[in-house]
Parts: sequence; C-alpha cells; structure tokens
Amino acid sequence: MTIVIVGMLLALLLALGVVALVAVPARREGREVLTPQGEQLVQQARDRVVDLRDRLPTPGRDAGERVAGNADQRAPGRPAAEGGPTAPGERQQTTRHG
Repeated sequence: MTIVIVGMLLALLLALGVVALVAVPARREGREVLTPQGEQLVQQARDRVVDLRDRLPTPGRDAGERVAGNADQRAPGRPAAEGGPTAPGERQQTTRHG
C-alpha cells in the first residue's frame, strides 16, 4: 500500500513539474493558458465567490446589529447605569474602587 501511495505522489510531482515547465513560460510571454471558454468559467467562479462572500455574516457587522438590537430592547425609562448594555461590569466597578 505504501508503494502505491509513493507512486501516486511521484506521478503528481511529475505532473506539476510538466505544468510548471509549460504554463509558466507561456504566461510570462503573454500567451493565455486557458481558452476563452476556460477564462469565462474562471470569471463565473470568481463572481460566485464574491456573491457568496457578500451573503456570509460579517463578525463586525453582526455585532453592530446585536448592539443596536439590545439598545432597542432596553426599557425607555431605564437608564444605562441600571444594568443596560453600556453600564460598567462588576469587574470594572471593583477595579475602579480599589
């Protein structure tokens, strides 16, 4: 089994070497490696990635929405010092007093 895996790795390295010998110099000379149809497929894939990335939740944006939601949920007559989201925590209060 080990011989098969080592053989597959050698074949993979050989294939990567051939691609590097052919594609890299061609790209440096300004020739396109892919056909126009291949370039179109790559562009479509990039567009999909951008669309999906825009749909994913962003940690900073979600945190801002949660904070705004917490502020909306606070009772209108209740000040922040009574335990609202902007009130200092217990640890901060003990640190201030010594």
